[in-house]
Amino acid sequence: MVQAGFVVPERPTAPPGLDLTQQLETYEVGGATADEVLASIAVRSPFRNDDGSKASDAFAAWSMRWFPDLQSDGSECSVADVRVTLDVTITTWAWRPSPAVPPNERRRIERMGETLLAHEREHETISVLGALDVIDALRGMRGRDCDQVRTAANATGQQVLDRIREVNAALDVATQHGTVAAPGLRRGD
Repeated sequence: MVQAGFVVPERPTAPPGLDLTQQLETYEVGGATADEVLASIAVRSPFRNDDGSKASDAFAAWSMRWFPDLQSDGSECSVADVRVTLDVTITTWAWRPSPAVPPNERRRIERMGETLLAHEREHETISVLGALDVIDALRGMRGRDCDQVRTAANATGQQVLDRIREVNAALDVATQHGTVAAPGLRRGD
């Protein structure tokens, strides 16, 4: 699905091996114009830099853990299966317009919110795909003993986490933190 110029897949159902928890939290903002809403976001956003200034309007926080099922046959140990837990919480702003807001301004502000939420959903999707990468990377790993396999599995999982962080950072650069369409898309596609 494309929403507000961004590719936004439907919320994925968790495949076998992935325990997925997804939450959406909001903070209230006010204003009758886009500029007033942006000023309200600047004051009310919970995301702050060290100096107290607003760091971002929204954020997709995620936490991932993996649990390889190790089995030993006496001569070697292998990962028979993998379970990954992924918790994703998207926090963004919510605006409730008054009836006095002109329809064109209402739509402009709503589109700002839709665009931002679509961007955070892209981050959510990256983390889900990363969790599947962890499952794929760990399943079937083998070694001479289970301690070696556990160590290798954790190192491999950490490498996947590093790639997820890199992809998320690249998305933010390419979309200017969700303010422009992802490369290859035009607004309204």
